[in-house]
Amino acid sequence: MDYSTLTRNLTHDTDGVLIDVHSLYAPFLRLVDRRGRRGRCYELALVLVAVVLAKLGGEDKPSGIAEWVRHRKALLIEAFALKHPRMPAHNTYRRALRQAVGVEDLDRVIATYLQS
Repeated sequence: MDYSTLTRNLTHDTDGVLIDVHSLYAPFLRLVDRRGRRGRCYELALVLVAVVLAKLGGEDKPSGIAEWVRHRKALLIEAFALKHPRMPAHNTYRRALRQAVGVEDLDRVIATYLQS
């Protein structure tokens, strides 16, 4: 069953596609965060990595993304050495995708990453 069209053209076996979250995180650091400084609790790159991973896991709505991330909270905290043991709420994903970065920029970064 295909949960995402993002990985259709990637070489993978029955276990799926292995993604190094740090190599996915790095290109997102180059994106300009257009959110205002006030109320910015989570780094844009971290939010976007969570969105992409959840999308690859079959989630397509901010509420589903937030739930997917909550279930993997311990793994993400460890992987990114986060100081605060909390994850963004669904409205954070909604606002980040709507305001923080242009769709074209996000598509370009993800496509470049997947092609590499």
